[in-house]
Amino acid sequence: MIRAVTLALCVVVMGCSAAGPTWQSPLQREHPLVGRIWQTSTGRFVPQEELLTALAAADFVLLGEKHDNPDHHALQVRVLQSLIAKGRRPALRLEMVTPEQEPKLKAWLAGHPKDAAGLATVLEWQTSGWPDFGMYRPILEAALAAGLDIGAANLARATVKAMVFQGPGALDAATAERYGLQTPLEPPVQDAMQKEIMASHCNQLPQEAAVAMVMAQRARDAAMADALLQAPPGGAVLIAGNGHVRSDRGVPAHLKRRAPQRSVLAVSFVEVQKDAQTPAEFLGPEGLAADFLWFTPRLDELDPCTTFAEQLKRMKEREAPKAP
Repeated sequence: MIRAVTLALCVVVMGCSAAGPTWQSPLQREHPLVGRIWQTSTGRFVPQEELLTALAAADFVLLGEKHDNPDHHALQVRVLQSLIAKGRRPALRLEMVTPEQEPKLKAWLAGHPKDAAGLATVLEWQTSGWPDFGMYRPILEAALAAGLDIGAANLARATVKAMVFQGPGALDAATAERYGLQTPLEPPVQDAMQKEIMASHCNQLPQEAAVAMVMAQRARDAAMADALLQAPPGGAVLIAGNGHVRSDRGVPAHLKRRAPQRSVLAVSFVEVQKDAQTPAEFLGPEGLAADFLWFTPRLDELDPCTTFAEQLKRMKEREAPKAP
């Protein structure tokens, strides 16, 4: 029965066949890691059903992603539907939704409990900066079809901005303490987070800005943990970027600190790289850290820093004083 359910979900979600899934991302589909699942604790590849069974037993399931890769979202749907098929009814929390949006989301669903498409307008998705809503819609549809509670996971945007300039002082004392922000990070962790933030901004940030953004990142991770801990009984699933589901310093670390009796499993969906042939090459302080890595093809080979550099150049040209 389990095999039948899994195969049915595979066909519905990703167009799977006996040969495997029909990937949407076009690059490096023949890479030796594509489609394989690596369990970091045991150092071995595991079959899909073993992963899905393990996730069904966890209180909190964290599903990371590269936001614009459609295969990552399709696999997230597969995991969520598998949890539902195995009898779980977890709450669904999304990094893409902020607390100030949640009242509108709840009001819409109260009147339109099965209408995921309408959430694109309610959440003003087109101007949000997130990738195409069409990639997230199947996740929401699966949740609504099963009657799952859907809510925000992220920190309010104004709070994130305030954190960058004010640090923990942007939060009330009780929240800052609950988030664990008064305790400095160990130097290696602080250094790794700063390097990660600098790299994600193409090394164009001043060092002091990276330090401030580490604090904001910590607050966002803590807020996502808060959202999971405050969810209704039945556990919760988080949809977020791979950086947030890091087991060493992301949301899982906050969950384990605050609720050590609850079980947490994190899955990172990972694009393969042509110059990396083993899972170990993807792991580490400046790489990934999750309970499971699920490898997929690449969406593109674009260097975002090239685009970023061109944008900076245009900005400087606009701001430069004009000759009289």
